[in-house]
Amino acid sequence: MFLLKTGSADFHRVTPAGKQVLITRFSPGDSFGLVSLLAKPMCYIGTAEAVRDTELYVWEHARVRHFAGKHPMLIENALRIGLEYIRLYSDRHLALVSDNAEDRLRRTLSSFGIRTGQRHPRGLELQITNERLASLADVGYYHTSRLLNKWKRIGALEKSRGKIIILRPDSMLQ
Repeated sequence: MFLLKTGSADFHRVTPAGKQVLITRFSPGDSFGLVSLLAKPMCYIGTAEAVRDTELYVWEHARVRHFAGKHPMLIENALRIGLEYIRLYSDRHLALVSDNAEDRLRRTLSSFGIRTGQRHPRGLELQITNERLASLADVGYYHTSRLLNKWKRIGALEKSRGKIIILRPDSMLQ
């Protein structure tokens, strides 16, 4: 089981065709690897990969099981974390079937900015590529690029390789 202390990690799955699909980006305070609480851990659901310098607290299976036996609140917290992930994924699914691509991308930029963004003198800086942002928003890569360029033209954001600075979020509503 892991607890992210500093940095960030992308959690992704790989399609049968070999393409990585970003499920979420973990930030400080996020836990993953909850499967280690099970007596017989199941197969990995996905892969977590550090995006920048990252520190983790790590508990091996036997140790976390022993600790959970002595401290049942750990199991309750793990269930709460798991249910929060289910809520986030069900929100994504609901948006996928009820919102258009532009709304999904706007919402993803906003929530990603709140979770992982860094203050910048002119706005909020996000470290993410177009491809990973597209994956998180459940929007095609080319459509994501077009929308980001549109928002860049109207002055809502600045875009460079692997970085977005949100300057005027209200402008993305036009």
